[in-house]
Amino acid sequence: MLCYLGFFFFIANLLSVSSYKSLVHENLFHLSKTKALKYEGGNIWQADEISFPILKHQFGSMAIVTLKVGGIRQPHWHPFAWELNFVVSGKSEWSIVGTDGRHDSFVANAGDLVFIPRGIFHYFANADREEELKVLIIFNSGQVVEDDDIGIVPSFNEMPVDILAASFGMPEYYFKEMRRNITQTPIILRKDTKHRKFVRL
Repeated sequence: MLCYLGFFFFIANLLSVSSYKSLVHENLFHLSKTKALKYEGGNIWQADEISFPILKHQFGSMAIVTLKVGGIRQPHWHPFAWELNFVVSGKSEWSIVGTDGRHDSFVANAGDLVFIPRGIFHYFANADREEELKVLIIFNSGQVVEDDDIGIVPSFNEMPVDILAASFGMPEYYFKEMRRNITQTPIILRKDTKHRKFVRL
């Protein structure tokens, strides 16, 4: 009898442990329950190899970016990843600068896809005066976004005044007044959108 009871408790314990393990789904990540990175112009939610460990060595990550009216994803580029952007809702304004002086600016609406090759300088902004913009971004890198992001502001921060002046063909005093040591902010807010001429298709 004791033998049967011992076997019963062994099976019950085994099922309990198995049930507990089944609650920890390594393939499932509750993105909506994570804490967003909040900025003046909008928010970012991320799933990468740090927050979602199963992505480690899988060369993939994603982010959801929301931009308020006037919100801008700071001009930047990614040294290690291309990105595929799906406009979930709203209207977005894009500008891309590639090699050989190639430049493209356009508006992407809800349901549109925008592809940015690795290392290409770009930005996107909310092009609507009333509605929030939401973009789902897929990267072919598992890195945290901040570790694969070079923004225009920190880039200018590190450039000597004489180099900037020579590059733009302008007097140095134009750049001496430029603010330095500005903290990297992935999402910024355009202060006045009242008279802003948005790009149109």
